Amino acid sequence: MDNILAPTYSISSHMMSNLITWRNPQGHEANWYNKQSYEQNESEWLKVISTSFGLPFIAVAAIIETIAYTLLFFYSSFFYPLTDKPLNFFARLASSSLFTLGWTIVICIPNFVVKNLITNESFARDHVSLDETEDYNYVYNVKQNIFLTIKTGTDLILKYILKDTDNNTIEKFRECDDGIFHFVPAKTAYYYIFGPGKNDPTPVFLKAETKNKIVDLRNIYKNITPSETLLNSFKNLTNYLCDIDDQLTAKIFNDLKSAGALDLQESLYITTEYKAAVESLGGML
Repeated sequence: MDNILAPTYSISSHMMSNLITWRNPQGHEANWYNKQSYEQNESEWLKVISTSFGLPFIAVAAIIETIAYTLLFFYSSFFYPLTDKPLNFFARLASSSLFTLGWTIVICIPNFVVKNLITNESFARDHVSLDETEDYNYVYNVKQNIFLTIKTGTDLILKYILKDTDNNTIEKFRECDDGIFHFVPAKTAYYYIFGPGKNDPTPVFLKAETKNKIVDLRNIYKNITPSETLLNSFKNLTNYLCDIDDQLTAKIFNDLKSAGALDLQESLYITTEYKAAVESLGGML
């Protein structure tokens, strides 16, 4: 979402986005991986309560902004014979702040019962079918970006992680076996450190800490050629679970496992993309 040009929003709209992103367990829309039932823990309930106190202040800010932008809209009409840009600019800001005022009221109750609240004004407008062309284009581009991200991760699983592996590994993958959940991200780390993706940018579908770890390991092992033992360890799940005798190979293997383990919790790769790969397996075999 960060690299897609967003429409113009009022200050109160930005305040709402920041507050709700902070309040949500999974942040903004691009991070909403699972739709399962959810129960807030104590720290998250404190954020929910804090948000309920913050909403009235944002509502007041939105009222003040709406009045100010409306006045500026009328004043800018004097420049209309020369240019319509100031008029359109303040009209958009007035519309944004007025929408934000309604937004602060509508989410009061959902704040206490919904896992993730919509964090972005354009997404909120889209949700209630009030999106303008600029908002529609932004929401569409963000959704397309997320779709392409998921497809990239899914393709990696199908075309590399499971390629040339054995039937047991594929069956364990279908069954979502505990061991396979460690095998997939660890082999992904291998792919981006020693494999075909070693010179590629770190993928957007991995968590930030995983990508940072991959970059660190690339620098550490840039002059190391992976041994046949290391390569065989990632050929299938059975090999992966075997002990490695060679000290250096064992250290590299454990580093790859550690890098992959960073993506095991709240990860787009190990949830949405994993499930998409499982669904695609029937056509692959």
